[in-house]
Amino acid sequence: MKAEELKIDAAWRGGTPTSIGQKLKSTTTDWPSHVNVGTNVVGFKALPAVTMGAGGTFSNANQRAAYWTPSKSVNLDKAYVRIIDYNKLDILGKELNKGSGLSVRLVK
Repeated sequence: MKAEELKIDAAWRGGTPTSIGQKLKSTTTDWPSHVNVGTNVVGFKALPAVTMGAGGTFSNANQRAAYWTPSKSVNLDKAYVRIIDYNKLDILGKELNKGSGLSVRLVK
């Protein structure tokens, strides 16, 4: 991982609210709310997408960017994800079923 990625992960793991989600969001008007506008100071340019539940139901269209992480869960059916929500400044981290559909971001 790059140094900036480690800082992002450390900020989430610290359990304290941060503005890292805002720093990762694109500065475009693609996000539905202009209350927590992205600053994109880390150059990630996160864009809102759609998520798919393990049952195949789509939700959260253009409201969040949800990404798989390489972190392993103790539950073999689940994986850790990071979620950037349109109306939040921070990042949500949680476990989701591996059958869910999320965005993938390749980082050099």
